[in-house]
Amino acid sequence: MIKEKFKEKIRCIFCRLNEKDGEEHQLTDEHVIPQVLGGWLSIPFVCKTCNNDYLGRKIESKLKKNGYIVTALDKLEIQPKKLAYGEAKLYLDFPLSGELKATFNPKGKPEYYSQKIEDGSIIVPEEKAKDLLKKQIERWEKKTGKKVDFNISDYNDLPYNIAIPIYGTDIVFIKLKNQKPVLKISGLSEPIPFRVPAKIAFEHLSGLNYPFIFKEEFDPIRKWILNNGENKNVLINNPLRKVKPYELKYLPYHYIKFEYGNGGLSAVVSLFGVLKFSVFLCALSSLQDFINNDILEYYYVYDLKNKTLFPAIPPSDVVENDKMLISTVTKWGLYHMNNESSKK
Repeated sequence: MIKEKFKEKIRCIFCRLNEKDGEEHQLTDEHVIPQVLGGWLSIPFVCKTCNNDYLGRKIESKLKKNGYIVTALDKLEIQPKKLAYGEAKLYLDFPLSGELKATFNPKGKPEYYSQKIEDGSIIVPEEKAKDLLKKQIERWEKKTGKKVDFNISDYNDLPYNIAIPIYGTDIVFIKLKNQKPVLKISGLSEPIPFRVPAKIAFEHLSGLNYPFIFKEEFDPIRKWILNNGENKNVLINNPLRKVKPYELKYLPYHYIKFEYGNGGLSAVVSLFGVLKFSVFLCALSSLQDFINNDILEYYYVYDLKNKTLFPAIPPSDVVENDKMLISTVTKWGLYHMNNESSKK
């Protein structure tokens, strides 16, 4: 990471500002891999505004609404099930009661909670129903001043799934037998923002070589990451439209590979070993001023279980496939860049 001698000159790698330009540009620690994806390693040169207002709220907040991401977080136990599915809509479909809104309890078991259904009745989980009936009776006694002839200890002997009037009151109680419901999950159809792999590659590269990231050739991608607009930088390499999230084997790591060739610097960003993107970072005429050129030779692996980052060389078929992906996105990025230049 950045050396001590650069500290007084640190600026935000996106907007190029720091606290001298206002408190809102105070530099903060920004996770290279978003925390929601299991990231732990941070860089100290992204300002508060870029970190919170743009990267956090506009980009990373959408990750928990993607079914593949949420399933990976769950299956790899990166986040507790209840937290992983925090943005999802859960339902338990009961044979007799229909669909009831549900949640995951701290142990990861789906359960429904007290709620009104279409006919106005209140459905209450069985473990809470006895206390609710007791409170209803006490409320009636306080309201009318009359004693209700019902012993709450008899609750366990009440039959299931029929309407039982409590004598002397207007209370009609249905004791539901727990049925075997089917869990239904919806609300996880948000796509992964293309700016996520772009920001990961850009921030990782800035950690490897902070001064280099300020070359003007990087301006188009830094502006696009913050301001969105037309995507001319990222291609998804393995669309999963026909593959259900639970059919995939997720791996507890992410990796990044940079490559320089054909006049452009590009990268492959792989999430959980199944979601792969190629990123066009910039066009460069030379890498002579790129300190430590050997950093382009390795795959950088983020091990989510052990929280370590290390260089590695994967199997040859992965390398060859990624070279093809990088070459494709480089040509694609250069094509867009040349077209923009010809219009000016």
